[in-house]
Amino acid sequence: MIFQTGNYQDASFYPEVIVSFSVVPGSTHYHLPLLLSQHGYTTYRGS
Repeated sequence: MIFQTGNYQDASFYPEVIVSFSVVPGSTHYHLPLLLSQHGYTTYRGS
C-alpha cells in the first residue's frame, strides 16, 4: 500500500510511505493505521 503523505503535509520529510503486508485467506477486515508526523511515521497491525 502506498500512502501519498506529501499531499497531506507540505513539509513532510516522507513524500510517500510504502507499507508491505500479508493478507491471510479468510480474513474479511483489515485495519492499517499510519501515524504521521513531520519527520517520521509509524504503522502497526491494528485490531
